[in-house]
Amino acid sequence: MTHFNKGPSCGLSAEVKNKIASKYDHQAEEDLRNWIEEVTGMSIGTNFQLGLKDGIILCELINKLTAGLSEEGQ
Repeated sequence: MTHFNKGPSCGLSAEVKNKIASKYDHQAEEDLRNWIEEVTGMSIGTNFQLGLKDGIILCELINKLTAGLSEEGQ
């Protein structure tokens, strides 16, 4: 699928994109990546966002974090 409206950013769009990018914390990403991989035993891969996009690793993380909680809530 081609996105015809996704050209290069310029003007205000470029400023907003650059501001968001400047606030991104790469160390926090690395810390979170290591923690998620340690808890789940699964590798996220080289691209953090794409590695989590399909939800498989996130579902595994939730399952690991909530194991045994359903019985406590009853």
